[in-house]
Amino acid sequence: MKNWFKKNIIWLVPVTGTIIIIFYFLSSFNFGKISQDLVQAYSDKELYRKAIEMANKEERVIKVVVRIKSIDRMAIFNGEVNYFSDFQKVTSTIKVHGDKGKAKLDIKAHLKNDEWRYDLLQVRIDNSTGETQAIEIYQ
Repeated sequence: MKNWFKKNIIWLVPVTGTIIIIFYFLSSFNFGKISQDLVQAYSDKELYRKAIEMANKEERVIKVVVRIKSIDRMAIFNGEVNYFSDFQKVTSTIKVHGDKGKAKLDIKAHLKNDEWRYDLLQVRIDNSTGETQAIEIYQ
């Protein structure tokens, strides 16, 4: 009777090699930074709350999407977020929903005196013809 290693060598070598390759690619693509950025965005409620509040004051957004509903936490994980300069600057895109449809909220912001200041805040809406309408919102 063969031991376990001898019986499974055909599967053990390729599986081990594949796992090593996956870890190599994850580490080379800054997977740690991506995870860190997502965790920071998930915990930074004020960044998104204030952005949605400002978007809901914009009449052009209200006409197309109505009022944007507050986001759920999975919207951040499904979106894109990048922090820079020791978490003092951020760019982010998340999906948002309103009564009339869906859109994307683009944010570029920086922290000043522990408060987010928006350099770019826009709502992008895909219409039925496939064109994207961007509504810029200024602070």
